[in-house]
Amino acid sequence: MMKIQRNDVDDLMFNGLGTPELWHNLSEELQGVKVLEHPRVQKKVLVKAIRMQTMALRCMAGEFDQLRDRLEAVEKEAIHGQKQLEKVNTKVLALEAALDGAKKRVVELEADIAKEAKRIDAVEHVDGQLKANLKAVDRAVEAHKTVFDLFVAKVDHDMGTVKAAVDATNASIVAIETKLEQDEQVQVLTTDDIVHGNLPLSRWFEQYAEDNDRREAILKDTSDKFAKQSRGIHDMMNDTRKALDDNTTAVEDVQRALIDKADRVKVDLIIESKYEEIIEQLQKAMTAISDDEDEFKRNCRDLQDLVQNLAASKADKKYHERRRLAVVVDDSGVCGRDLLEVKEQVLYDSRVRQQVENLRAFIDLKMNREDVLSALKNKADKDEMQLLLKTLSDRWSRPRVAVD
Repeated sequence: MMKIQRNDVDDLMFNGLGTPELWHNLSEELQGVKVLEHPRVQKKVLVKAIRMQTMALRCMAGEFDQLRDRLEAVEKEAIHGQKQLEKVNTKVLALEAALDGAKKRVVELEADIAKEAKRIDAVEHVDGQLKANLKAVDRAVEAHKTVFDLFVAKVDHDMGTVKAAVDATNASIVAIETKLEQDEQVQVLTTDDIVHGNLPLSRWFEQYAEDNDRREAILKDTSDKFAKQSRGIHDMMNDTRKALDDNTTAVEDVQRALIDKADRVKVDLIIESKYEEIIEQLQKAMTAISDDEDEFKRNCRDLQDLVQNLAASKADKKYHERRRLAVVVDDSGVCGRDLLEVKEQVLYDSRVRQQVENLRAFIDLKMNREDVLSALKNKADKDEMQLLLKTLSDRWSRPRVAVD
């Protein structure tokens, strides 16, 4: 049987709770030596055993106090972690709602982009129709101009002819008036005049009167023709002026209709305003999606830090559980209450550990890191949105260049 040495007590005082080998040696010495069939234990061994138990109890009491403090700290950390998990859960729910809202906004934006693309196609179709109408109107205007030029040339030719006729009529009238003035002069009748042509004077006067009547009839006829020609020329001028006014009014109406229907500046302004509105809406949507993405990443980092802190707290608790030792209770039952408290703390620690495991399981039910990364990868980034904007800009710039 091995005997406990003095240095064993020193080791116990130095190490606190000793080693299993030390306690095994002490238990063998406490079995004692049988003398006359009765075991006999030396007093020195009993004193050493009591001293060692007392020191062990003192060390265990200190360890229990430290363990109680650590358990209280762990309880506070667990409560704080539960609150943090509740906050994180609230943030996760808010992020899920924000993500759903962002998805809805993306779907709405895609629908708006499709509508705008249809509207752009309709505008391009209308633009093509307007170009065709403009070409047709240009051809009609050219045809009207040709007809109008021919009509003006004809009117000018007719006016020249009428002016020549009027000048000739005026010349004949002047000649007739001159001749009449010459005829109205006093005629001196001589014998030769009287007997001229072997005509008697009365016959000559009758012939002269007939000539005067004929001249008056010719003059009257000429005056009537001149009046008719003047009225015809006046009517023709009025008709020409009316036709010119009608043609001018028709051309002005066509120009106003063209300006109202196909004003290039107005069409360009409308297209530019719609294009700028689409660009502004897309930029706002990109900004909102980028802000939601940054907030989601920040909350994910906070959640990851919290999970790491909880894992560290769980590792500390496991470390303290490994250091839990058996308690030797003496006959007086001094440490019974401490043992009950230790058991309660252990049970509470197990409940806290179970709550932490439940919280970890609840967190695992939420979106994990891979799901978040896959969602972020599937979402359109800024480069894709800029490429889409550039494509839309190219599609808008092509019809504008064609119109110009």
